[in-house]
Amino acid sequence: MFQNFIPNARPRAFCQPYDGQFEILVDENTPGARSRVNKQGKTVWGIATKTIYGFIISASKTETAYGAALDIVFESADGQSELFLRLTFDSALAAAFLNRASNIDFRRPVYIDIAKKDGRASLFLKYADGRGIPYAYTRENPGGRPEWQKITRGDGAADWDNSAQLAFFAELLNTEIAERIHAAVNVRYAGALIEAERAKIPNIGTVAERAATSAEIDTLEYDNDLPF
Repeated sequence: MFQNFIPNARPRAFCQPYDGQFEILVDENTPGARSRVNKQGKTVWGIATKTIYGFIISASKTETAYGAALDIVFESADGQSELFLRLTFDSALAAAFLNRASNIDFRRPVYIDIAKKDGRASLFLKYADGRGIPYAYTRENPGGRPEWQKITRGDGAADWDNSAQLAFFAELLNTEIAERIHAAVNVRYAGALIEAERAKIPNIGTVAERAATSAEIDTLEYDNDLPF
């Protein structure tokens, strides 16, 4: 309960994809935790789940020592805790989120399911009523999203370059998505503040005051099981 004595502090869990599931990092005494040895030879403990759920309160591109990452922060339905999900920015998992981001109603909690087939993991997004969130950008309707470009490498072999598409998504996160998340958070917390006043609960705070930044994770020892 130490968080009660630190302004704006909330417990945060860290999550990453591993072996076709989400793995939420925990300590070894957590019931149901499984252990594995990561690429640094360190034993880590995690809870595996096919689905994570919550209000998305942040989605941003982060540069790390291992490459670019997509960092998504979820807030629990009761507003008492957070889940930090990190994906490789240039990955099929991140693309599944980024191509849908413009269609997400951030005022509503979102379920994200992960599935693995033929060695390839995919993400699926939906709301509590089971309605799926469709792609906003497709090959047939790119909506301004650049497509992959065929290039010739220095050795003469053909290859594909998606740097323009990644830049498009990075800009999208910094502008439209950031603004829509901020607006959604304000709408939700305006309602929470009204209810708090009615219940005479002081100092509920706003998400801008309470939400931690993704920079926190950079102070931890990073588990390089992600492919970067």
